[in-house]
Amino acid sequence: MPWVPFYSDLCTRIYVETMWYKRHEGPCSKPRQCLNCKGPHDSENVFCPARNMSGVIKWVNSFILDRTAKIRLDGTTSNIFQIQSGLPQGSPASPILFLLYMEPVLRLSRGRFGYADDILTLETAKTLEECGQKLQASLNQTLQWGYENGVQFESTKTELQYFHNKRKYTESPLMTENTLIQANDSTR
Repeated sequence: MPWVPFYSDLCTRIYVETMWYKRHEGPCSKPRQCLNCKGPHDSENVFCPARNMSGVIKWVNSFILDRTAKIRLDGTTSNIFQIQSGLPQGSPASPILFLLYMEPVLRLSRGRFGYADDILTLETAKTLEECGQKLQASLNQTLQWGYENGVQFESTKTELQYFHNKRKYTESPLMTENTLIQANDSTR
């Protein structure tokens, strides 16, 4: 997985903490007040994640804060410098943190799927015009989410493909801020 720059490490930490507490409303929403977490069966006591979340948050903070690096090129090594953002490439935790960060974009609407650092949007409609409008709206929604969350999408790697039984028909292209995305006959 390629190195993924985030808008800021602070945003990443705030996001992880906020999403955790949003998803665990109820008796376990405040770690220090969590007295009893029961599982699906009344007699089954299970792990209470909210109580133990502070350790995970500390671990994430230590993973992305106060990191340093140096560059070696042609036998010359730079001085050590602070890394301001991003996740370490090659770390087993980086893909997990990346997926946690990106998961909300997949829930913006139905028909979104994710694999590694790719997002697929599937739309259906009675006409190609309507399908193109839905795809453009979905793309705009995704780009807006990215803007609000400090994620940039590579528009030159964005692909568009329509599946239909029309022989002669012009398929609607999609438009990002500065790139026109034409439909392909096939995708990689």
